[in-house]
Amino acid sequence: MRAVLEPGEHLGRYEVESVLGRGGMGVVYKVRDPRSKMAYAAKVLHRDAGSRRDSVSRFKTEARIARRLTHMNVVHVFALKLSKGALFYVMELVEGAALDECLKTEGPFPLDRSLAVVREVAAALQYVHSKRYVHRDVKPGNILIRADGHLKLADFGLAQKFGRVRQTRSGHVLGTAKYMAPELIEGTKVYPQTDIYALGVMTYELIAGRAPFEADNTEIYMDLHLYAKHRPLLDVRGGTDRNLSLFVDKMLAKSPSHRVPSAQMVYSWMDFYLTSGFFADLPRTLRDY
Repeated sequence: MRAVLEPGEHLGRYEVESVLGRGGMGVVYKVRDPRSKMAYAAKVLHRDAGSRRDSVSRFKTEARIARRLTHMNVVHVFALKLSKGALFYVMELVEGAALDECLKTEGPFPLDRSLAVVREVAAALQYVHSKRYVHRDVKPGNILIRADGHLKLADFGLAQKFGRVRQTRSGHVLGTAKYMAPELIEGTKVYPQTDIYALGVMTYELIAGRAPFEADNTEIYMDLHLYAKHRPLLDVRGGTDRNLSLFVDKMLAKSPSHRVPSAQMVYSWMDFYLTSGFFADLPRTLRDY
């Protein structure tokens, strides 16, 4: 099978209509089932990646985990298939764009919209964590925004069960350096707080218009996440509410035990502001750190 399929070609029984995106692991197509006339998205593992055992395993794990998750804020995967040597999975089609693309084209979001995004991502993570999985790659590129504004968390290629350490065979950690929690870099066990840290980086970025740490390469990013102290939002964006700044600080705590403990707490705290217009005081359980 060719590296990139053209419109009109077939992927199993599905007819390819267009390319939706390309990444390190594969190509995502808009496809249509000729039987039901329904449109879907199909992610196909790159041909060269398919020759590597760890890539195939990661791709299958992504599909297997995502198939178990059914939530309004999570992209649903229907089936993993093999056709003419091409490994692919079929998932719901999200008509829209990734959050990082929206930020590039629209510029910084207003505060209320930024926190509404964080609230919906927290809702997705709350559900994922309830199934005892850690996403491990929360970032704007994995947040899909439909035309109606509804959000979907995507890409479970790095997801794993609580408490496990996931590394490549060479011992290098997997993830996106800009959003990587310290415990991922250190190679220790991961828990829901690992995703909270990444969500904290994203929250900071949405509000400040820049990430808490900026670097030119992965190694510097890792050192900054491990050892550097970020500037509080209060000092970066004038007029930021003190309680909001403190809450994001706690999402970005270096130690998981000092971090906001759950996506449920993030959701509830953001929801309180979005429904009342007031930022609550820091939860009592976090005030001692």
